[in-house]
Amino acid sequence: RLKEESRSVKNQREKVMSDLENAWRGIGVGADSPLREMCGEAASGRLRGAEVLQLLAELDREQTLAENKMNERLRDIEKREADLNGELGASENSLKLARSALEEMKRLETAREELKKTGNAYEELKRGESEIKRLTDRAAELRALLPKYDELETKKKELKACREELGKFERVQAQLQNNAETAAGQLSDMKKEQAELAAAGEKLAELKAELEKTGERQTALKDLLKQEERLWEQNSAVEQAKERSEKAINAYTAAAKEYVAMNEAFLREQAGILARNLRDGIPCPVCGATEHPAPADISRDAPTEEQLKEAHTRAEKLRRDVDNRNAELKGARATAGEIENSLLDGAAKLVGPCSAGDVRRLAESELADAEAGAERLEKEVELEESRAARARELKDKIPELEKAEATFRERAARGKEAIAGKQGEAGRLAQNVEETGSGLEFGSRDEADGVIRKTGAQVESIQGALEQGRRAYEEAGRAAGAQEARVSTLLSNLRETGAEGQDPSGLASKIETRVRELREELMKLGGEKDELRNEITAISSFRSRNRDIMKITEEGSDEADRLRHREEILATLSDTASGTVSGKEKITLETFIQMSYFDKIIARANTRLMIMSGGQYELTRRKSADNIRSQSGLELDVIDHYNGTVRSVKTLSGGESFKASLSLALGLADEVQSAAGGIRLDTMYVDEGFGSLDEESLKQALAALNGLASGNKLIGIISHVEELKNRIDIQIQVTKDRSGGSRVSIQS
Repeated sequence: RLKEESRSVKNQREKVMSDLENAWRGIGVGADSPLREMCGEAASGRLRGAEVLQLLAELDREQTLAENKMNERLRDIEKREADLNGELGASENSLKLARSALEEMKRLETAREELKKTGNAYEELKRGESEIKRLTDRAAELRALLPKYDELETKKKELKACREELGKFERVQAQLQNNAETAAGQLSDMKKEQAELAAAGEKLAELKAELEKTGERQTALKDLLKQEERLWEQNSAVEQAKERSEKAINAYTAAAKEYVAMNEAFLREQAGILARNLRDGIPCPVCGATEHPAPADISRDAPTEEQLKEAHTRAEKLRRDVDNRNAELKGARATAGEIENSLLDGAAKLVGPCSAGDVRRLAESELADAEAGAERLEKEVELEESRAARARELKDKIPELEKAEATFRERAARGKEAIAGKQGEAGRLAQNVEETGSGLEFGSRDEADGVIRKTGAQVESIQGALEQGRRAYEEAGRAAGAQEARVSTLLSNLRETGAEGQDPSGLASKIETRVRELREELMKLGGEKDELRNEITAISSFRSRNRDIMKITEEGSDEADRLRHREEILATLSDTASGTVSGKEKITLETFIQMSYFDKIIARANTRLMIMSGGQYELTRRKSADNIRSQSGLELDVIDHYNGTVRSVKTLSGGESFKASLSLALGLADEVQSAAGGIRLDTMYVDEGFGSLDEESLKQALAALNGLASGNKLIGIISHVEELKNRIDIQIQVTKDRSGGSRVSIQS
């Protein structure tokens, strides 16, 4: 945890420093500033926080002074602009007056030319007054002949009406003649068709009988297919019943086995069940004894009599379910047999003898043939019925059509007579129209009215042109006078500006030159002003950004210093706990704690080892490592009191190593029991190792173990060493049998 927290604080510090360096890369500085190089060093992370703060303060002073100078120059430019704009306004006003005077003088010349032009045009129009009288007389002559034109129009209308009625008679007579011819053609076709349909309907009864027979066969085949489907469904029901029967049998078998096993367990536990109720002084119901020194125990999983009864009831219920399922399966199979017999009988009659598996294929094939035959017969019946109906229809229609043909021919003959009469009337009316129109200039009143209107329009046009010419001449005179007044006023205003006696065209050119000079100077000042404003905006932006960076630097530097201090503390603690302190032994926190417990275990183990080694050996934990580059702290040495040396436990012989290991195991047991309240280690097994001991060592090891066994501990030794048989009082001997397996016996 210390290592992870140290790494986390380091990452936080590096993140803060990275954020600061990112902020320093955004320091705003002018291209010609003497501090630009130091800003580059800050951006690359070569300056500390305090140095960056000092740099930002100097930049702020430099940029504030530069901004003040630029604002002063900007005010001078704005004052000069105001003076030039005043002069420009006056010059532009004079230029406007001069240009207006030139324009109005041109318009005056144009107005005088227009006055002369309109006067000549008006004099020309006056010569056309004689044409007005001629046109008026022509219109009067035409109006006197209008009644004659009305009479001609009436006779033309009568002739037109007669001709229209004649055309109507001719169209009706042609239609009647056409109808008669059409009726004759239809009558001929119907009689021919009637002869062809003379035998229609004779086969209809025979076709219907055959169709009905085919329909009955279709129904029978469909019923056969439904019966085959019922057989399939019933066979499926048989399989389901069979599956349910098998499940019931399996369930009963399992319940019966459970009951048998439970019953056997119950019988085995009868002694324990009887022993539960034994009391000293009360006779045993089996042997009659009043003392019960070793009553039988009952297993915790032994079944009770109630549980045994429940198991028996459950097994009996499942057995009855087996009987029911078997009866159900038998009934399903009987039903399937009945359906199959009925199916095969029906199939023999319809498709011939076959197996149940072939019924559907044969029945569907026969049904398809029957349906195709029924469809063909239906079409033939429909066709035969249609032919019979058409024959009856023709029998009714032919007399009606014969009567209609005679009527059409009679009416067509009367129409010819009416047409001849109308033709004579139309000839007489045409002659009257010709006689009435002789001597007239135009063919109709509309043409005469058109000429009269045109003549009146010409008179009005000439009169309008005269009036328009007069008004134009008078308007041109007024416009020329007004224009002379405007020119006079503008010349007077121009003299007031000090330009008296100067030609307006020369004066305008001179003023234009001055206006152009003023505008160029103003444009130059505007560009200079824009540049100053951009520079002021840039410096202001630099100052604002740098002040933000200064605030970020102040806060970030404090945070970085705080994190650096905490990182140093955590790193020291982490190295100490991990055993990685430079120049020290590599002892981790876990090893340090184990060393503390190991020392206690060694102290307890030495009390046994001194006995088993006859006072020669004592264990000790090595206090210094072989080198400071590897982990240390749990190495074990042995003190040899015979020669006063300290050496590694690896130099001990096999028997000596066994004694040391046994001592450590006993020491560990003592320490666990001492340190963990409420925990007792009452039993200990020692597996092998005794074969490596000599006679004296074996005696010493057994003495130590007997010392433990004399207390409250049970010591078990697992060994093949023969010498131990005479030294251990109670033995559990395991012996192989010749027939396989082994036997266990207890000897004491």
